[in-house]
Amino acid sequence: MASDSTHFKAWDRNIFTEWHSRYGGRGVLVYWHIEKGSLAIHSQLLNCTASEVAAAIEGMMRHATTMQAEGNYVDSHGQSEIGWGLTRLLGYDLLPRMKQINKVKLYRPGREDEGTYERLADAMTRPIRWDVIENNYDRSSSTPPRSGSAPPPPRRSCGASPAPPPTPSTRLRWRSAKHRRPSSSPATCATATSSARSRRG
Repeated sequence: MASDSTHFKAWDRNIFTEWHSRYGGRGVLVYWHIEKGSLAIHSQLLNCTASEVAAAIEGMMRHATTMQAEGNYVDSHGQSEIGWGLTRLLGYDLLPRMKQINKVKLYRPGREDEGTYERLADAMTRPIRWDVIENNYDRSSSTPPRSGSAPPPPRRSCGASPAPPPTPSTRLRWRSAKHRRPSSSPATCATATSSARSRRG
């Protein structure tokens, strides 16, 4: 499955019209999920400042079909460290076409894998620090208790209070999900995403 956003121009008096700096004009932003047969199985209207990572994950969860997607091809705006961690928990692969792929650094799963990925040797750095994740796993995955009633549901408005920053071990877990499959070809991801765009016309 592939997903991406499309900007449609709209009249100024449309209540959903917004100015988008990346597309350089007024309009609305629609995020699509397309299956391999070029069929749109999910679409959603996005705020022009909304995260495409959240939209990509939401579409994978709410496409309302019986299809079991194994991966989602996105562009650079559809991936982040949080996105890697969440898609790993949801049981599918995040397959982005990333900008500046020549500057991306990958973490090896372990010291014994130093010579396993010869073609990616220039991009490989140190092994993942699994001991840091293990020692801080309980602290990073638990929610601080609240006094009184249950915590309120998350708010989607811009006025919502910011969430606390993730702990270092949480970030390491997200990164380990990102680099778990270094054999996935970025070129393949780019080809699949671009083909999905061309199919949409």
